[in-house]
Amino acid sequence: MIFNTENIIGETLNLEEVGLKLHLTSSKSIKRWLDENNVRIYLIGGRKNMIYRFDLEVALLEPKALDLYFSNPKTWEFEVLPYCNYNQNYLHLLKKRIQKRLGLN
Repeated sequence: MIFNTENIIGETLNLEEVGLKLHLTSSKSIKRWLDENNVRIYLIGGRKNMIYRFDLEVALLEPKALDLYFSNPKTWEFEVLPYCNYNQNYLHLLKKRIQKRLGLN
């Protein structure tokens, strides 16, 4: 197993690697967490149960972004940027997820 710690857009992870990030060991509990947090599981190149690292990291950032949104609705985007490694793609997806969760569409 290879676990890469660099942020590479398009990088995929298998369930075992996702479990390491989530501190879960059971495939069933990993899949449940992914389902509850709206992270899709893909079939990529004949390999089942693959997850895009980008999707997983955005889902992991969502609780922090919501916390910042509720504490400072006008400045939360600037405050969450360091957690996103100043990546505008993460911020864009976080904004969409928060809008969807709060029904602000």
